[in-house]
Amino acid sequence: MTAPVWWVAESVGRGVALAALWWIVSESSTLVGPELAVLVVATATAASLWVSPPHPRRPAHPLRLAGALGWFLLACVREGSRVAARALRPGPPVESVVVVHRLRHPDRPDLAILLADVISVLPGTLVLRIDDDALLVHVLDRDRLDLADLAATERRLAALVSNRSTALER
Repeated sequence: MTAPVWWVAESVGRGVALAALWWIVSESSTLVGPELAVLVVATATAASLWVSPPHPRRPAHPLRLAGALGWFLLACVREGSRVAARALRPGPPVESVVVVHRLRHPDRPDLAILLADVISVLPGTLVLRIDDDALLVHVLDRDRLDLADLAATERRLAALVSNRSTALER
């Protein structure tokens, strides 16, 4: 029985990524022979395939991906400007708050991790913990807290990585 093309492609992709990581970490040193590098990369690739087997997925639509990237860059500029203005403006100290964001798709741990990464990169927010059905999020300024923004970000990412149509995600 032959492996599906997507399985082979995922395996090769992981191997190439791990080989690049090995090259970066070893600083392309010739002190370590290529035999050890091949052994380490092959072992790491096999372990990653065992821990997280590949599964078929449809790549994101280029227009949706471009739209999400544009949204993310604008959100970074907007939130960064808010944090900078708050830091430079005299006034009462910032009142940070920790909120629980209930996930709309608790059955999608990959989506929860992607959402946590995006939220943590945006200025003024940081995901403290990922639970089975929720994210624990630290927000820098209580006055700027908008739970609808967190839900909208989750919907946007779900539509980007979903195998279903965006109409089903709303």
